[in-house]
Formats: sequence, C-alpha cells, structure tokens
Amino acid sequence: MKNKVLIYTCIYNNYDNLPNYEVYYDNIDYICLSDREIPSTGKWQVRLINDLMIEEYQNASSLKKSRYVKFFPHKLFPEYDFSLYIDANIIVKSDDLLDRITECIGKGVKYATVLHPQRDCLYDESLSCIICNRGKLHKIFLQILIFCLCGFPVNYGLFENNIIFRSHKSPDVNQIMNDWWWWVKHFSYRDQLSLMYVLWRNKYTPEPLYPSVEEGPRFLYKDYKFKEHKSLVEDEAASTPLGRAKTIIRTKFGVLLKLLFDKLLK
Repeated sequence: MKNKVLIYTCIYNNYDNLPNYEVYYDNIDYICLSDREIPSTGKWQVRLINDLMIEEYQNASSLKKSRYVKFFPHKLFPEYDFSLYIDANIIVKSDDLLDRITECIGKGVKYATVLHPQRDCLYDESLSCIICNRGKLHKIFLQILIFCLCGFPVNYGLFENNIIFRSHKSPDVNQIMNDWWWWVKHFSYRDQLSLMYVLWRNKYTPEPLYPSVEEGPRFLYKDYKFKEHKSLVEDEAASTPLGRAKTIIRTKFGVLLKLLFDKLLK
C-alpha cells in the first residue's frame, strides 16, 4: 500500500479497554489516543492527548473531547493520507476491514462509514436518545427543533459512525468535520444527531462502507466482535425510584415530541 494509512481509536474516562485484534495489517499504523495511561496491546501505540493545545478541545467535556478526536484525524495526524477511525469496543478478526480500506483508496472514496443497524431517521434517533437518557433533554430538543424548522426531511438516512474512513486531503470532508464539530460542541454530544443534517446542508453523500445493514460489521460475526462499553456510572434508571421516574417522564416527553414533529413535518 503506497499511501500512508492509519487505524486509530480513542479512550476517555476509562470508557473502554484497548482491544487486542485477532488480525493486524502490515503497512498500517495503529494509534490509540487517551486521556490517561493505559496498557498497550498488539500493534497499538498509546498516546496521551491531555496536552493538546487547542482551545476548543481544552474547553470541552471528556465526552466532547472524544468527539473532537473522532472528527479531526486530518488535524491530529497530518502525516497520514488516509485514516480509519474505529470504536474501541470493536475487535477485528479478519482481513475484511483491510479489504474495505483498500477498496476505498482504489476507488478514490473520500469518506465512507457504516449504516445504522436499527434506524434510518435522525428524528427517530433523537427520540431514542431522549427516552434512553443519552444526552441532555433540552439540548436534544432544541437541536432537533432547529433541524425541523430548517426543513430537514424525515427518513433521510442514518449512520452509526463507529467506523469511519476518510481522506485527510479532501477540503469537502474537512469542512463537514468542522460543521459536525460545531453542532456537537454547542448542542448534544450524540454525533448521530447532527451528522445527517450537516451532510444535507453540504449536499454531500458519503459512501456506505458496507453495502447494506445486513452486510455490515454487526452481522459479520466471523470478521468482527462487538463488546459492551464499560459503564461510566451506575445506571440511575435501574437503581433508584428517582431514576425510574425520570425515565417515565422522558418517555412521555418523547411521545409528545414525536407528535409535534409529525405535525410540523407534514
């Protein structure tokens, strides 16, 4: 492979363990960025990133810092031509991912990622995040209301964003990353809630890294293994009456929000 290629991941707040792949590829570097010392394994190079002197990074929460790393490989790794971001809970078991990378480079693909396995609509994803307590309710509500009022369509598609291939030298892709970061920085950290809107506004369509959901990594059991993320905090909803009450309130709010969006989007 003539081009300089990187596979990278990031681990913040001890959210995951560094995966040890069953297969590592020649001529590709592996880098994990972390906010604390973690043991290296396999071909992974672990790099501490606490001293990254970028104001918008330093002022961000740990969750949003991990998104910054996810969005900006062209800034963090300018010495590489291409990179593939992969969540740290995914274990690579075969050459399938190498074949995807090689195919993308050969076809001149600038940006490719994975279709969401359950939903194809940003509005449905927002309701799921509200009901399941993934993010601050008021930020999600305001963000999605803005998208709705701007005319963002229903069922526009949805990506999971757990594996992302990018060219570092594409101005279009780099601009999309800048726009994506703006929304995550100012609104919800849930990156699925802003990417499709950013792509729509930029009139940009990424390539699917896999041709269909059924042929995606969650269903290619011989090629990939998915682990559960390590918990950051105990699940309040499952452990306290207050937590269960909050879940009920969020569920009812989600139902009302769906009714509102259905009316506005007709």
